Amino acid sequence: MTSDRNKKIAADCWRRGNEALSKENWDYSIEMFTTAVKLEPEALLYRQTKRGAERKKYGDNNSGSKMGMLKLAGV
Repeated sequence: MTSDRNKKIAADCWRRGNEALSKENWDYSIEMFTTAVKLEPEALLYRQTKRGAERKKYGDNNSGSKMGMLKLAGV
């Protein structure tokens, strides 16, 4: 269970992420959404918004990170 302090910080990160998203600052918005998800992992909205930002960053081309396969190869 998350504390009230973590919930407030997560909400602030989510707000900042949305502001960055509207300015098409994909990397910063994803960073803020990731922080929000880490602080409040049960918040579905935060996770969905993060995934949406990642899709926009990669042009919804379903390819994800170009280095993703290399990361899997090392496992």
